[in-house]
Amino acid sequence: MKKPQIVSSVVLLALCATLLLAGCEEDSVSPDLQDETPINDYTEGQTTNSQRSYRVKTRGGGEDLVTLMVYMCGSDLESAGGCGTLDIDEIIGADISEKLNIICMTGGANAWDNDYVNPNTNEVWRLTSDGPEYLGDLGLSDMGEGETLTGFINYSVENFPADRYMMVMWDHGGGTVNGLIYDERFDTGQMMSISEMNSALASAGVVFDMIGFDCCLMATAATAFMVEKYADFMVASQLVEPGTGWYYTGWINALSENTSIPTAELGEIIASDYLDYSDGWFFSDEVTLSVVDLSYIPALFENMYEFFSQAEETLFTDQSFISTAQTLGSSRAANNEDDLVDLTFLLSSMSGAEAVLDSLDQAIVYNAANVDDFNGLCLYFPYADLNRVSQALDIYRQIGIGEQYQEFITTFANVVLGGQAYSSGGDNNPMGGDIWDLDYWLSLEWVDESFWDEELYSATNYDNSQLVIVEEDGEYVLELPPEEWALVTVISQRVFFDDGGGYIDLGADSIAYFNDDGDLIITSDNTWVSLDGQLVCFYTLEDVYNSDDDWYNYGYVPCEIDGQSAQLMVGWSNIYPEGRVLGWRSADYYGASSQKGLFELVNGMNIDFICDYYTYDGEYEDQYYWGNMEINGDIAVSYEDIGSADTLVYYELTDVYCNTYWTEAVLFSE
Repeated sequence: MKKPQIVSSVVLLALCATLLLAGCEEDSVSPDLQDETPINDYTEGQTTNSQRSYRVKTRGGGEDLVTLMVYMCGSDLESAGGCGTLDIDEIIGADISEKLNIICMTGGANAWDNDYVNPNTNEVWRLTSDGPEYLGDLGLSDMGEGETLTGFINYSVENFPADRYMMVMWDHGGGTVNGLIYDERFDTGQMMSISEMNSALASAGVVFDMIGFDCCLMATAATAFMVEKYADFMVASQLVEPGTGWYYTGWINALSENTSIPTAELGEIIASDYLDYSDGWFFSDEVTLSVVDLSYIPALFENMYEFFSQAEETLFTDQSFISTAQTLGSSRAANNEDDLVDLTFLLSSMSGAEAVLDSLDQAIVYNAANVDDFNGLCLYFPYADLNRVSQALDIYRQIGIGEQYQEFITTFANVVLGGQAYSSGGDNNPMGGDIWDLDYWLSLEWVDESFWDEELYSATNYDNSQLVIVEEDGEYVLELPPEEWALVTVISQRVFFDDGGGYIDLGADSIAYFNDDGDLIITSDNTWVSLDGQLVCFYTLEDVYNSDDDWYNYGYVPCEIDGQSAQLMVGWSNIYPEGRVLGWRSADYYGASSQKGLFELVNGMNIDFICDYYTYDGEYEDQYYWGNMEINGDIAVSYEDIGSADTLVYYELTDVYCNTYWTEAVLFSE
């Protein structure tokens, strides 16, 4: 058993500060529809107090002509995983009616896992039960550009007129700010923003019965607000989708059997089939898909405007900011990548939101989810990453979201920023020094120092001198009064391994134990995450505990897979308490978009594990390879003994302003 001792804070602080410095053919018209005349005049819906009328009118009786557009930007989902080809196979595996035309545009990927799609251009296909029917070459263009989407919609409507138009957007998704659709053939690093999609849909001039997003993170209030102008229903996921994405055969069969099927009923089939089909696949512990009746969205936003206008006035009183920040910190939807929070979960913790919650109940007609606190729609709420507030405000202005909500999130972001500015001089604050640049923040249009309330911050910021480890009853603990612990939103254990020349950063784990006095126990059992018995660096991402029969957590191991920068995802749950490898995702997309699902490991793949390395003075040195393996069957996940080498263990606390504080380190040694 290693003996712990407190380490000089000089080395620790140096280490902490360094660590945180990271054209179409003429004969392509369907002969079945050339003589049909659609009856839908797409008149503008009339709004009542809670609902506008539906814009799409159907023939009924199974007599409707339907055109379903699939905008399939393959990206690395296809080139690395063949996911697009699998979904095409699911579609053509259905018994497709002659009254249903499924028009699919392919592109966006450097390679396709089939022998018919040409990756060097964009092509259009009619998907039938007999297989893909080639319709034409649309030319090479970036599928992440709005003009490309408009062109595909125009082509589909001109050549396949219908009573009901539906569309599925297929690729990566990144939520309100990051947008969706990444064409890996173009080295732009950009995705289609929802404001650009708004312009594309406006240019096309088509009203859809349903627009679905077979993408991650697109079930947001802002997406619904934008799509409402052009569709009556939306189907989308609040969370990351497994790589399998939607299951198409079932709902295509249902639509073919009755082309007049109510859209809400069709959406329920899509969502329930998706939930069932995702079970047991990689990254399937968190699966969500909601069906949103967009006719209720105008009323929802009117109620939101009124609520947030009132909430802004009380933000500095009655601990309103603190309680909201605590809700954001405890929400599993709010995270460092996306700043998305489930709207129902957020508003349920705030007083006076009853009208908004009622509107939400009306708008979300079906919600398929195997995880708590995800109720159908997320809201972008700037908290963990204030660098994107300007971008979000630009998007809101472009799609027409009212100033009431813009003003509220701007005020809230200013309060968070002020909390960082007020504490930026702390010796133990990673936001201090050269990292937190006051001049940069003040140069941004939305930043307003008049919101920085020193009296509020003095009562809700930590005193670094309190974060001192003490020995009590034979163990080391961190003592804080209850009101201080109430300001903590995240606790992470960080471990450094002494390899004889410096420190290997083993990563972060969500280990936090408290004694009967409410003190945080600084502990280590001298084990760490291992794969096939080999120690690896591991960084936790999610830790969810609902009950002894319902819990899971997961994180990633930095690595290269066959030379590609990657993250190997590892998770534990009540079903897999010993842990399992969930799959892998490209590290190149991390932070720019959310990986749609995970790729499966294949025998013969080579994995080189990566670690960050620090000197004994706490200076970052470089990244290094730290072991490797070749895939040959399942990988065993375990916690293995680190050995006799010394380890530095410390805890990182995040407060309601997203400031992070570091405890003293405890050295565990023989």
